[in-house]
Amino acid sequence: EDRNTRFAPAPTAGAPAAEVQPPPAEASAGAAAIDGDVAVRFRLPGGRPLVLNFDAATTLGDVMDSVANYLDDPIEEFLLRVVPTRRDYASGDVAARALTVGGVGVPHMATVIVQLASAAGVQRAVVPIAARAPAAPFGPPALAGAGPAADDPDPLAASLGFLVGLRAGHLGDRALQDLQREVLEQAHVCIPDGPQELDVYLVGPGAEEAPGVRVLGADEARAACEGRQDFIHFEPISDAIERGDRVVVAAPMGDAGLRAAQAYLASSVHRWLLELKCDGAGARVRETKSMDPITRRRFTRGQIVAILRFGCP
Repeated sequence: EDRNTRFAPAPTAGAPAAEVQPPPAEASAGAAAIDGDVAVRFRLPGGRPLVLNFDAATTLGDVMDSVANYLDDPIEEFLLRVVPTRRDYASGDVAARALTVGGVGVPHMATVIVQLASAAGVQRAVVPIAARAPAAPFGPPALAGAGPAADDPDPLAASLGFLVGLRAGHLGDRALQDLQREVLEQAHVCIPDGPQELDVYLVGPGAEEAPGVRVLGADEARAACEGRQDFIHFEPISDAIERGDRVVVAAPMGDAGLRAAQAYLASSVHRWLLELKCDGAGARVRETKSMDPITRRRFTRGQIVAILRFGCP
């Protein structure tokens, strides 16, 4: 039995047709059966082989999105290291994503090594937001059923195109602040709204009340957060409160005793809510997350805005 075939990750819907790289003895037969202009061999983290078929006009952005479907952590930034050309292309580099397979000279059956940004020696290359800002300001949202002509650029795509490829979890404080500013300026489009399902409580310096948002004192917060840990850093929330760090508590509506409350470091839930959603094909859409990371209940737009402002570094 071919263990590569048995343990290969299942492709996500919408990804290009893919097959596991055959063993060396069968490589020539496997390559001859591949359809498409360019078939590329990928070596995924951990040594897992993969073959994907692309057209020469396929952008590296589409290639990166396809590869992300087969990674254990599709959110983490990664690097494509093309062996024949000895060139590296970072998934967070907007300029690199616009290049094409043919334009960068990827030959048929080239080998591309995929390296995660967390690995030593991998450089992150995120193009500054200022270099990608639209030339004209973005106006109010179009009425339902109305939209730009087929040959006109989508003004929303122009304004928020920089979000594609960015991973909030891997941005520095300055870039995160720029990203938040853009999202808040287009909150009516970027941040989904809905009926209130949660009561939100802010703990720490700078906490202010807002619709659906209250301020919680340190003593009450410590009692409600006893035994709770942050969902990213796994740090005890009670320790963060003792240090005076900012904390966000989310409880089902009406849970005045906070018995079913979840608690997070404000910085963690802040980055979580700045992440873009993905469609069924794994491609990122121009809409931020809106759900509690644990309970999956939804925040309102006003609550999200309050959390983003409270948790911004």
